[in-house]
Amino acid sequence: MAFLALPYLWTDPYPENIDIGFHLRFAEDFSTAMSEGDGWPDWDARPFHGRGTSAFRYYAPLPYLGVSLFRHCGFSICAAFKILMLVAAAIGALGMRRWVFILGWPWALEWVTLLCLTSPPVLIHFYMVFFFQNFVAMMFFPWLLAGWWDSGTSGRGTLVGIAALALMGWCHLPSAMMAGYAILVLAVVEAAMNRIVRPLSRAAFIVAGSGMLMAPYALPALLTRGEISFDRLQAVFPWVYRSFLDSLPFDPDHMWDHIRKMFLFVTIFLVTGMLGGAMVTRKSSSTYRHWWWCVFPVIFFLFLNLQISAPVWRILPGLPVLQMPWRLLFPASFLVIPFFLIPLSPGASFRPFFRIPGRTLIGLGWVGWIGLSSIIVWNHKAMDSKEIPKIMSVGIGYPVEYLPRTCPREDLPCQAGSKPLPRVSGASSAILLLTDRMAFSEWQADLATGPASCTLDIHWDPCWRLSIDDCITPIQLEATCGVMLFNIEAGKHNLRLTRVSPGYRDIGWLLGGIALIAWLYCSVRFRGILGDG
Repeated sequence: MAFLALPYLWTDPYPENIDIGFHLRFAEDFSTAMSEGDGWPDWDARPFHGRGTSAFRYYAPLPYLGVSLFRHCGFSICAAFKILMLVAAAIGALGMRRWVFILGWPWALEWVTLLCLTSPPVLIHFYMVFFFQNFVAMMFFPWLLAGWWDSGTSGRGTLVGIAALALMGWCHLPSAMMAGYAILVLAVVEAAMNRIVRPLSRAAFIVAGSGMLMAPYALPALLTRGEISFDRLQAVFPWVYRSFLDSLPFDPDHMWDHIRKMFLFVTIFLVTGMLGGAMVTRKSSSTYRHWWWCVFPVIFFLFLNLQISAPVWRILPGLPVLQMPWRLLFPASFLVIPFFLIPLSPGASFRPFFRIPGRTLIGLGWVGWIGLSSIIVWNHKAMDSKEIPKIMSVGIGYPVEYLPRTCPREDLPCQAGSKPLPRVSGASSAILLLTDRMAFSEWQADLATGPASCTLDIHWDPCWRLSIDDCITPIQLEATCGVMLFNIEAGKHNLRLTRVSPGYRDIGWLLGGIALIAWLYCSVRFRGILGDG
């Protein structure tokens, strides 16, 4: 833990990372929205020069809730991220310990902690590319593996699996999707090998239960995606942008190609260790039979990193949203850890002919694993502290896919700005700002003549509600820029702009509440039934 934590904590203000600026500003905006007390944050008012976006609805909230908690405790934004990332890493290490304990390897607890916390994908997320939500979500993946292996004999394992996958969804839906595919592959293999269907029903139960638990967030996020510009992600699909591991050559000046090259090395070391573990262990040994099915989701994830898998990316639901195939190597890195531990097993039965070459490959995997991690930590750089105020006050670019679909402009600057005042056309007027929050604004308007047309340079959204003198006023869509238009009479008026919950949120709360009550009830009363029945 010290190998991971000490250099990370000493780096002031924060390690230089791809995407770190965006997440710092997004988390600060989310924390501000939480502190304003207007309910579940749904609107970030600052991007696109103050025109705003409903991105809060689509970004999984749990990691940002954690940052907000530490911000409200008085920590700086960078310190809040550091604490949360280390807490998440500790959760992942504890999950790996739980998994190997269920595998019957109590002797491996310290070793698996070492491999988890020095994992190259973990350190890449700390020091090179800051996929914040992806990282936090993946730290619950070992708990899902522990729950899955335990679910065959214990209802407690099923409940742990449901909770782990639900937490992954609350942290990052694409990560939950990757984990779901891993569990599906494990279930299909187990069902085929044992010629039973119960593994498939266990997998379906875990996926359905976790889906209901994450419904308050997932339903609005998934079913209202047509309100934003997600179709623009086509520009970075793997078959359009060269992001497969075997898409050669690498561009030394392209930042994503640099990350892709690092994950190519990760793949080499993972495959080396996995081959060594498979070579030296007998299929009939007790150690082998507990974990060897891990190889199948790993092979599946490795296959999806090759150009030949492009047709599969077009077919499998949700897969293209990952954008970069090498993100699948993060869960794969957890699944191969048992292969690295085989030579240390006191009860393992080895194949005599492959003992030396197998152990050699595992040793090379260990050297590559630790060596690559050391290089990542040694070569990291700190952010320029002068950039932090700039990020906080001016902001940086926002992902273009979160531009509301009602805005047809592709050249709209996405930097942050202040929420604009209403503009009255064709009449002398005075506008006074009374209250300005992320999801609530109040103005006082004084028009000398009227009626007049008023333009509010905030992106139109179906969740906005405008009242003039406490009377709901229709909002029209301005077609050129996607902002709001409304009519106002002469005289003094109080204008109030508020938001309502997006569609499907109430249904999500209902499903989530039912699932939570059922989960608690089963955990107390029927802990042993789900896995045995």
